[in-house]
Amino acid sequence: MLAAGVILFTAGEIWLLAGETYDGASVPERKITFVAPMANSGYWGITAGGLRDRASEYGIHVKCIGFAELDVEKQVYALENAILSGVDGIITAPNEVTPEFQKVVMEAEAAGIPVVFVDSNAKSLACTCYVGADNFQAGKRAGEKLAAACGGKAEIAVITSFSSSTNQLDRTEGFQEALKEYPDMKITEVLEGESNRVLLNEKVSRLLEEHPEITAFFCAEGYGSRCMCLLREKNEESYKDFKIVTFDSTDATTRAVEQEIVEATIVQNPREMGIRAMDVMYQLFEEGLGEVEDQYVDVMVVDKENVQDVSYIRREDIPWQLY
Repeated sequence: MLAAGVILFTAGEIWLLAGETYDGASVPERKITFVAPMANSGYWGITAGGLRDRASEYGIHVKCIGFAELDVEKQVYALENAILSGVDGIITAPNEVTPEFQKVVMEAEAAGIPVVFVDSNAKSLACTCYVGADNFQAGKRAGEKLAAACGGKAEIAVITSFSSSTNQLDRTEGFQEALKEYPDMKITEVLEGESNRVLLNEKVSRLLEEHPEITAFFCAEGYGSRCMCLLREKNEESYKDFKIVTFDSTDATTRAVEQEIVEATIVQNPREMGIRAMDVMYQLFEEGLGEVEDQYVDVMVVDKENVQDVSYIRREDIPWQLY
């Protein structure tokens, strides 16, 4: 039951006014909206779980918004609604920095709403703080690992979701930086899988027909990594001679490392990322900090030697609001 208060409806958002009660419980004074590029129980569910777990300690309410597939227009729309609803802070990932995305972030800052980026940073766009991996360095570590596995000589295909994705741009740049030490390690092609397993499988098959000289793959993001591992599992004879380095920890990448069908996977810590992003918000609320330094979360190169140290835990409990 709603006691002694009203509900505020604004641009599709529903918030209880601060200080009111619902079923006898106090409504948190601070409201955060987390707009993730996708809604899932894997990477983004784990990130949201870290945010929500820490927010509950601070008495902050977090609304989690996500999408069935990558869609920057819907992401911008969700951010606009968050601003109109008067949230106290926004956490999001600039998967693709379009003019519309730039505009909505600037609108939030102009409205006095701090914006924290997670997972992906946009160097061309000012935000309150970035929390996540140093994607350039993570890509560099991937390049070093693949070069070692290939003996310093390979024709490589790089797999992304979209080449314009900011985190994958940074990882690919770092990967290329590592290869400068190995003149016989060459990138032949960059494939965009568009987070579509069927499309990616078709593109990989076509690529190998057109470029039989390819001997190695670098998967610069989690969805493509999972697809590539599954493709490798189901076509063991056809892909047995390829060296592969993937990104992120999923059921498929962990299994592939255990079975030694990929050389390594670069594992981030999305839960820690969510926790630290919420810590930044809390400090802003409590201390009124102005400029906040970026917060880099460590990554781990996982191979057959340390794969037993990695656990993959999904978060099925996140109340996603789908756009």
